[in-house]
Amino acid sequence: MQHLSEFRNIVLYFIWLIYRSTNDDFMTASGCYTVKLENLMNNKTLYKRLGGYEGIISFVEDLLPRLEADPQLGRFWQHRGDDGLQREKQLLVDYLCASSGGPMYYTGRDMI
Repeated sequence: MQHLSEFRNIVLYFIWLIYRSTNDDFMTASGCYTVKLENLMNNKTLYKRLGGYEGIISFVEDLLPRLEADPQLGRFWQHRGDDGLQREKQLLVDYLCASSGGPMYYTGRDMI
């Protein structure tokens, strides 16, 4: 169960990096995240700001090979068949879409 928590934290960190790079907000030297007023007034959901389904798919297709090749995290994907990897990919897409305000419904296990 611990590996699901680690994986969830990694995914959330990458989402934060993408979000940070897609708007004009910035990180201060003290580590506080500062949001500009015009971005607070923006009514777009995080899902739309990430590029919708296509943006999340491209993010996942870029992220998973990196995680599989990572020396520490790659062990979670060893000895997995193509069907299992495809299912995990779709579950991750569903989770990210649902968590960011998109129309998808996540049907996988709770990652908390």
